[in-house]
Amino acid sequence: MGSGRSCCKAEPPAEAQEVCAGFPVHPPDCPKDGSSAEAPDLPRDLSSATEQGGVSSLDHGTSRATLSTIARYRLNHFQIEEELLRGIPLHMSLRGLGKLWLTSPVDLSERARALLWHRSRQVKQLDIFYSHTWHTPGWRKVLALWVQHGAWKFLLGWLLGVILGVALDATMEIPTLVLPGPSIWIGGFLGSMLGLLTSPYTAAWAACRRKAEEMCFLDVVCINQTDPDTMQRGIYGLGGFLAASSEMHILWSGPYFSRLWCVFELAAFFKANPCGKILLKPLFVENGLLFVVFAIYILRVIDEWFVNNFQERTVVAILVQVLGLIPSYMLVHFLRRLLNEKHHLLYSLRSFDLANVTCRCAADKECIEHVIRTWYGSPASFMQHVRGPLADELTKPFSRNNLPGSFWLMIATPFVSFNMAGFWVERRMPTSSTDDVAKMFLTVCIANSVLCVHYIQLTYFICDRFAAPAGRCLDYGKTLLIWVCLSFVFLGMFGLSSFVRRQVLAASVMYAVATVAMSFVITHNSWRRRFRASPPEEAIEI
Repeated sequence: MGSGRSCCKAEPPAEAQEVCAGFPVHPPDCPKDGSSAEAPDLPRDLSSATEQGGVSSLDHGTSRATLSTIARYRLNHFQIEEELLRGIPLHMSLRGLGKLWLTSPVDLSERARALLWHRSRQVKQLDIFYSHTWHTPGWRKVLALWVQHGAWKFLLGWLLGVILGVALDATMEIPTLVLPGPSIWIGGFLGSMLGLLTSPYTAAWAACRRKAEEMCFLDVVCINQTDPDTMQRGIYGLGGFLAASSEMHILWSGPYFSRLWCVFELAAFFKANPCGKILLKPLFVENGLLFVVFAIYILRVIDEWFVNNFQERTVVAILVQVLGLIPSYMLVHFLRRLLNEKHHLLYSLRSFDLANVTCRCAADKECIEHVIRTWYGSPASFMQHVRGPLADELTKPFSRNNLPGSFWLMIATPFVSFNMAGFWVERRMPTSSTDDVAKMFLTVCIANSVLCVHYIQLTYFICDRFAAPAGRCLDYGKTLLIWVCLSFVFLGMFGLSSFVRRQVLAASVMYAVATVAMSFVITHNSWRRRFRASPPEEAIEI
């Protein structure tokens, strides 16, 4: 391309440099002592890099070294051109069943990748930088983000569904489907699911309230996936995206700390954004929450069906009811395995080793490791930082077994739906007196619904405490012991409720008041410990 003489011929031999994969570890303009220097004006096009400074006639190895120098400067100095700083509203990324999160760009066709770039827009600032790995199934991320940002819409949809179900049951003759009052619990289930699925589309209400859209970084749309030059500038300008972001959300899954680019994003955010926040968002929390909600609906249908169809105390009826408890055993075993991911997260942080981190491109690995050495002095210093202060801050929220209040309300919805359906059926029975209806409402709709949520909390705590596996057969036996203990608690809870219902109305009133008061004390103490133990939003102030 250039016509000048080769620099290799014009200059005497330079001091030999340490080279990895054809790239010098210490570029000519980069201090060897690891101190940061002011970033120079870099070429805007990587393809034109060899045309500047008389390097157009260099050999191929020198050209690659020049490109590596540019890449390292971009990574080290958090540079990104203004036209490349792009973002996408979070709700837009979740539309179409979250298809942007489902497939890695490597697995997409050329035409599909070309359309991705146009989904993002140029911005001056980003609200959230989403750090994740494509080695985790995309549907897990979509479900987690739906729950994180659509929990209240889930609850609103459930409330509207229950109200619609009550209205239909009051004005129409609804046939019994498995259980009495089907329109109420089916309406609650469908309403909550519709509320969750439509949450990305109802975010337009924020614009009506003049609330700014939450702009986020999603690599698949914010970095050009078709033009090689623009892609390289975007990838090596990743630090610029981090510097422009107010928060970093880590969508954690098992492979996260084994991917080098994920580790780089974590390391770079500390240096690029000293006033930013890091929030750890393990996918197993929201994934497990939705599974529990679905499981409770299934378990309640099975339980109510057995109660209504096998009321006789025969051997066959008892055996059938015992078989009906097997799904609850499976739920307990699943919860133990799910919460074992939490302990795996803690272990992966405490035992983090940069030597076990992998990357598809060997050149990227050398480049990123060089930048980490520049920032932290040595790989050992960075690993010590991850295992120590970073692990302490990131795992602090998980030491208290707390979930947001909206998540516990989501777990309560199936219990309230079935209890409301039972109350509505009781109210319409001609043999029911006013006292019977009132006692049903107090003991079942109020007291039982509250106690069921605390029962799930107890189950969560015990499964977390005994989440560690114990071998294949022994592990199922361990789950069996936990399940038997929890079953006794569950039967005792409902036995007490049935006993109170057979007493006078005042007993039901006292039972409901005592249950609500106990729940208030437990919840109040939990929130007080949370606010004393951590800053708002359980965020990490860097």
